[in-house]
Amino acid sequence: METDAKVKILVLLSDGRPQDHGYGRDRTEKEYAIHDTKQALNEAKREGITPFALTVDRAGHDYLKTMCEDMGYEVVGPAHSIAEADALLERQTPDAALLDASLAGGASSVPLGIKLHAKGVRVAFCTGYDKVKDAPPELAKAPVFTKPVSDADLRAGLEKLLA
Repeated sequence: METDAKVKILVLLSDGRPQDHGYGRDRTEKEYAIHDTKQALNEAKREGITPFALTVDRAGHDYLKTMCEDMGYEVVGPAHSIAEADALLERQTPDAALLDASLAGGASSVPLGIKLHAKGVRVAFCTGYDKVKDAPPELAKAPVFTKPVSDADLRAGLEKLLA
């Protein structure tokens, strides 16, 4: 589905501080993932896409100020669950959504991806693993970014997502 939108928005849904399988020198390094995510958000901005970060993390300000310092950000919520994040997204439907596939406590953003897809929102996933667990057929063609994501892979994926 192709749309001619005046504003393109990329939603980043996450359970907290960027950190996943294989980031940095060891699993305790925190700054690498923050700067990697900042690079991805800056790349989206250069492509004319407005990044929108949605987190269920009460401490979101501590890393969002670094990741989004040159583009601004707003912490919406807090949302303590996928259901609360879903309610927040009901107020404004984005053009596209980039969802962290595996959330804290074993939760998955796949159900939210299904709802967004049904509303015509283009959906992509980020994961530190080789695939998105339990992705249904309607999301089979959704781009999957394996963390850490290179600039080239992110650009190609975003172009495909927004084409």
